[in-house]
Amino acid sequence: MEGFCFSNLRLPIIMSRFFHNSKKSKAAFSVAELMLAVAIMGIIVYALYSLFNQTQKALRASYNQVDVLEGGRAAMEVLTREIEQLSAFDPVNGTNFWVSLMPASVPAVVQNDYAGTPLRTNILEQVFFLSRANKHWVGSAFRVFEATNGIGLLQRYSTNIHASFFSSNTMVNHFLAATPSDPATPSAFYHRLADGVIHLRVKTYDAAGRPWDYALTNYVYPNTNVGGVRYFWVNASPTNDPPNVILRQRNTRTVENKTVYDTEALFLSNALPGYVEIELGLLEEETLKQFNAIRQGPVQVANNFLRDNAGKVHLFRKRIPIRMASQ
Repeated sequence: MEGFCFSNLRLPIIMSRFFHNSKKSKAAFSVAELMLAVAIMGIIVYALYSLFNQTQKALRASYNQVDVLEGGRAAMEVLTREIEQLSAFDPVNGTNFWVSLMPASVPAVVQNDYAGTPLRTNILEQVFFLSRANKHWVGSAFRVFEATNGIGLLQRYSTNIHASFFSSNTMVNHFLAATPSDPATPSAFYHRLADGVIHLRVKTYDAAGRPWDYALTNYVYPNTNVGGVRYFWVNASPTNDPPNVILRQRNTRTVENKTVYDTEALFLSNALPGYVEIELGLLEEETLKQFNAIRQGPVQVANNFLRDNAGKVHLFRKRIPIRMASQ
């Protein structure tokens, strides 16, 4: 009986120690430790998300730049390859080369820097020129369509005619008459070249590198100035032949405290520019999509958007030597 009683007294003690040791071996994290772990995990996830987001932005920006650079280089390649073939027709008053501003309904887009100061002025011009391929004369032109807000679609015009049927201004008159009423409709003469064109400027230089600019007065060629138009004689006699280079004054702007004239140039007869300089400005694709989404709304909103996105415009510039020009 005594042993049995002893065993009964020892049993609760043994069981209490067993359960006490079992609880100690299964101890969990405290609330403070769990909160600290969650906070650290949140910081890591946020850092990883921020890194991923920045990588995605950089990747998209890289894609946009690659697209606009490829498009700009391709357009400049076409412009360069065709303009350097410029040729003179020779008969009096025949149009060899003509560059002019787009109609007054197409505005010049002024863009600001980050501080709101006017940085640059984008203008759109159109250019027509002649070249010759064997027994055919080729009339080519580049013009920007749908540019009511100062940005549009660059299209290439081209046609040709056999030399036996060609007269002085057959090509340029056809170009002026062949403008499609709907640029989106396929045309036998116009072909899409580049979208998002905000700037197209064409400058001409003589064989010595002097600019054909209305504002300059130190020309080495005989000239007259009548009502904002300068007339020059190049490779011709002022007394016997009509002028073969005509420069017309258009918009006047102030750039870095200097007066700048947008000059329209017309080369006739046997006159050709020695060099032609092309400036082409393209808007990035994503920015163009944003602009297209708001361009149908208030005009001022679209203008403000373009004004504040100067950094999204990529500029291309190249000076092209004219092979057939007198050197």
